[in-house]
Amino acid sequence: AQLAAHRDGDPWLASDEVITLSYVESRLLSVRIAEEAQRRTGALPEEREEVAEAIRLELFAAMERVHSEGGRRSSGWIYEEWPVIAAAAAGRCVKTISHDLRLRLAGLLPGLLAR
Repeated sequence: AQLAAHRDGDPWLASDEVITLSYVESRLLSVRIAEEAQRRTGALPEEREEVAEAIRLELFAAMERVHSEGGRRSSGWIYEEWPVIAAAAAGRCVKTISHDLRLRLAGLLPGLLAR
């Protein structure tokens, strides 16, 4: 399917461009997910920013690992690994976020990335 799409004019990226695209996607996902978490929990803007940064850090680590392993056949891997990534991100939120909100995030974040 990817070869057919390329023949139809879809651009292909060099390997260094692919990891850059993964970083951009990770940043966008982290902001989108943190905004939804804020909406659902009533978190303050500084709490949302901490959540976004925690998600970004965990997504970057996951993307780097996947790229170093040679990639995946499908982008669907992120949905399978998201619960572990989300739990790690929630665990990172200790600067401005209360223990109660961290617990709520730990329960909420795994469901915020769905197919």
